[in-house]
Amino acid sequence: MRSFKHTFLGVALAAMIAGAATAEETYVPGYDYGHGEDRNIFTLTDKSGNPTPIRASTQDVGWDGSGSVTIPFNSSSRGTAWVVIYETGNSATGNRGPGGAWQRYVAQDLYVATVPPSGQAIEAGNNSITWDGNDFEGNAAGAGTYEFDVVVVNNLDLLTLVGPGTGPSGFTRPNIDLSQDPVEIFVQEYERSTDYHTIGDMIRATIGTDYLANPTAFERWSYSAAMNWEGARTLSGLKQDDVDLEVFWSNEYKDPDQGIYKLQINRPSKSWDLVTDWGDNGRSHNTNGDRILEMVPKDGVLYQTLHGVQEVPFSAVEVRDKASGETQQAFDLGDFYHVYGTDDDGNETVRSGGPRQIDVQGDLILTSAWGHQAIVGMDRSTGEVRWVNENGDGYGDRLSIEAAAAIGGVPSPPINITGSSIDPGTRNISFFNMVGVNGPTTFGVVGRDGSGILAISFPVSWGRFRPGGTRFNATYEGEGNGPGGGAYDGLYSTCGLRLIDHEGGRGVYPSEAKYGPGMLLHTPYTVASAKLGEGVETVVEAVDGAGTPDSYTLGAAYPNPFNPETTIEFNVPSDGFVKIEVFNTAGQLVSSLVDEELSAGSYRTTWDAVDLSGKQVSSGVYFYRMQAGDFAATHSMTLLK
Repeated sequence: MRSFKHTFLGVALAAMIAGAATAEETYVPGYDYGHGEDRNIFTLTDKSGNPTPIRASTQDVGWDGSGSVTIPFNSSSRGTAWVVIYETGNSATGNRGPGGAWQRYVAQDLYVATVPPSGQAIEAGNNSITWDGNDFEGNAAGAGTYEFDVVVVNNLDLLTLVGPGTGPSGFTRPNIDLSQDPVEIFVQEYERSTDYHTIGDMIRATIGTDYLANPTAFERWSYSAAMNWEGARTLSGLKQDDVDLEVFWSNEYKDPDQGIYKLQINRPSKSWDLVTDWGDNGRSHNTNGDRILEMVPKDGVLYQTLHGVQEVPFSAVEVRDKASGETQQAFDLGDFYHVYGTDDDGNETVRSGGPRQIDVQGDLILTSAWGHQAIVGMDRSTGEVRWVNENGDGYGDRLSIEAAAAIGGVPSPPINITGSSIDPGTRNISFFNMVGVNGPTTFGVVGRDGSGILAISFPVSWGRFRPGGTRFNATYEGEGNGPGGGAYDGLYSTCGLRLIDHEGGRGVYPSEAKYGPGMLLHTPYTVASAKLGEGVETVVEAVDGAGTPDSYTLGAAYPNPFNPETTIEFNVPSDGFVKIEVFNTAGQLVSSLVDEELSAGSYRTTWDAVDLSGKQVSSGVYFYRMQAGDFAATHSMTLLK
C-alpha cells in the first residue's frame, strides 16, 4: 500500500519579480510570527473599488517539431506571462518530474515545459514567447500534437482592495454573489477567543465601494441563532449554495453536534435560519465522530473531506445528496493520506494525514493534505485518481522547522487549494498558497496532469501579509476565453491586515475585542489556450508561386457577404511585422487574424466569424484593418446568417 510521504524538502522557487508600483511602506507591529521585522513590512495598495480583469487571446501555431517556435498572444494589461506546453493524448503513466512528484494514473495530456520558467514581464498589447522546443528536462520534444496555455498575471501593479476578507488566520474563501447588484460579499468573521472559525458572525459587504475611504462600509450579520453551540467550530465556514443562492451550508466537525447544516438567508433580520425540514432538524449527521473538515456544494450534491482521528483512521471524500443529506458515494483516499510510522515500542502506527481541503473544478475533485504535501486530482463521477502532486518538485513541499531555518524559510502551516477552469468541464490550472521557502506571498500553480508548472511571486515590499491571511482563495470565471468574459474574473485572497486600521490582528488586541475583517484583494489573471504542432491549420497561409510583391496590398474579402467564413488575401513586399484585425461598427476589436513577423510574399487568412472569446458573432457589417510599417488599409465585409 502506498503511504503519504512525510518527506520534508526545501526547494527555492522563482525569485520575487520586481516592478511593483511605488507606494509608502508601513511597519506593522505584532504580526511577525517570530521571523524578523522584514516580515512586517507591507505596501498598502492605493486602489479600491471594482476589480480590473485581464483579457488575453492567442491562436493556433504550426510547428514541425524542429527547433524553436514563437507563440504570439495579446494581453489587455501588463503583467507576467508564461506559456505552458502539453502533448495531447499521451498514454504515459507513472512517476514524473523532480523526485517523481508527479504521479500520472491515467492517460491524459502530458506536461512538457513552462516558458520561461520564471515568467516574462510584458506590457499591454501584442507579445510573444519563444519556446526552444525542449521539454522541462532539456530533451527535444520532437514532432507531435501539442496544446499550450498562455497564463498572464498582473503581479507588477498594486492589487485592488475590493472588500473585507476573513480574519488574520482565515481558512475559508469569500462567498461572492455575482447575481446581486451591487455584487455581494459574505466572509466569515472571527472571535478573538480562538484561532478557529467559531459559529457566529458573517461580514456582509459589496464590491465597488472605495474601502480605503470607507473602511467600515460593511455589516455584521449572524447565524449563531441557528447554530448556537458552545465552542462550535467549522473549517468550511458558511458557504453559499451554487444553485439556490438563498441557501447556505455549514458544518460542525466536533462531537456531539458534528454534521452538515442547511440554512436559509433571512435578509430582513440580517441572519440565517436553520432549514428544519432538511435532514434531522436541519442537520445531516455523521456516524464516525470527528470527521468533516471542509465541504463544497456543487450542482445537486455536497462534496466533503473525511479526515478521521479515531482508533481506526479513515481518509476519504464523501458525496451527499443536497435534497436528502444522505451519502451517495464515498471515495477512499487512504493510499494517499494515511501516514505510517512506529511508536516507541517499535509497533507500526497509522493515522490520517488528510484530505483536509477540497475544491471542485469542472469534472475534477481536488483534495489536499493539511500541509499540502499531496494534491490529488480525481474524477468527479467515479472517484478515479487521475494524478497526484507530492513532495519533490517544490510545489506544496513541506518544510520542517529545522529545514526552513537552514534556508531562511518558514515552516509550512496549513494551506488550501483553489482553481480556475478554461471552460466548463476543463481544468487547466489550479492555484494554491505556497508557504515554506517563499512564504505566503507566492502562489503555486499545478497544471493539467498535476505537474508543478509555475510559481507566481509578489514583490517583497508587499510584505508577508499578501496573500497569506487566508489560505483558500476564490477564483471566478465569466463566459468566454477562460477568465476573460466577466467583470469580476480573477483571484481573490485575503491580506492578513485588518481592513479598518491596516494593522495585524493576531496578538495585538485584547481578548474581548473582535478581530475585524481583513482586506480582500483582487489579483488579475487570465488564461488563453490554443493548438501547436503538426497538422495545425495556421491562420496565415502563404500563396504558392505568387512571387515577391512590389508593395503592400490588402485584398477584398471573398465571399462577401459571407457565411460561415471568408478569406482575405494580402501582400507583403519585405520582411516585417504584420497585423490584421477585425472590428465591429462601434470600433471594438472583435478578432485578431494576423499578428506576427512575416517574410516578403503573398498570403491569405480566413475569418470564421468567431470573436476573441471563441463565440460566433452576430450578423452585420465588420471592418478588417491591416497595419505593416507605415502601411494601413481598411475594408468592410458583411456576415449574413
